[in-house]
Amino acid sequence: MVYKQSLLMVAGTVFNSFLGLAFYVLAARSISVLEFGQFMFVLACGLIIAEVGDFGFTNALIKFGQKDNFPKVFTAVFVQRVILAAIILPFGIFWPGQAAIALSLLFFSLGYQSLIARQKYPLYILDNIFGNILRLALLFL
Repeated sequence: MVYKQSLLMVAGTVFNSFLGLAFYVLAARSISVLEFGQFMFVLACGLIIAEVGDFGFTNALIKFGQKDNFPKVFTAVFVQRVILAAIILPFGIFWPGQAAIALSLLFFSLGYQSLIARQKYPLYILDNIFGNILRLALLFL
């Protein structure tokens, strides 16, 4: 049973990786060089803001967000993500699609980090796959 579950998790991770690769390939091919540069700029700024503004909240969620502590720790991390979203949101004036993708990454990562904290690894893989499918859908909008 554990072997089958591990095999499914590996297959899901590989599939998710291909979805992520497809996103970047399609993004590069479906928009102009200038638009792709703008997209990567907004994405990089969002990731930098997320990393700098994390202050260890992600690690705290995974380490301390188990069982009874989960609601308190999750609430703190969620408030931190809302503050980061408010920082990223002004980019939406100039690049609405790119800002939407950056914001979706910010909140989907919270979802999968919560699943890791609660040790629900199959759901973690499904959440990653759903996030990549959403990114692909946003790309076509």
